[in-house]
Amino acid sequence: MNHPARRAALMRGATYAALAVAGLLIVIKTYAWLLSDSVAMLSSLVDSILDALASVINFVAVRHALTPADREIVRILARANKPVFHVVNKLDGPGQDPLIAEFWETGVEMLYPISAQHGGGVFDLMEEVIAAFPEQEDGDVELDASVTRIA
Repeated sequence: MNHPARRAALMRGATYAALAVAGLLIVIKTYAWLLSDSVAMLSSLVDSILDALASVINFVAVRHALTPADREIVRILARANKPVFHVVNKLDGPGQDPLIAEFWETGVEMLYPISAQHGGGVFDLMEEVIAAFPEQEDGDVELDASVTRIA
């Protein structure tokens, strides 16, 4: 299994594990609360239920991050014989980094996670895009006489 696919499989496994642990903790804490009638245990139980809800949201996001159209577009771009930069937006914080895992399943060599709103990752992306342009010396510029130029 290649590196991106392995990362994606591990990410899915982690979301399953998070759901399983959250469910187990809820069962154990519910039992403990019923036996003890402790307010502190009830508080801990509510906290675990909220954690479980966050795990469910993360699970759904990881499972449905990519659509079949995304996979088809990646295949089409791979045949273009041009530099392609695969950018994943809306990664506004480190807590959302796991959401990129499923994009690795497309088999792309490099992904650029960015946050357009906060500017995270945009500078690195721009450096890569600029580096992909072919180098041209000043004397190599060919000007087309039929094109109107405005200075």
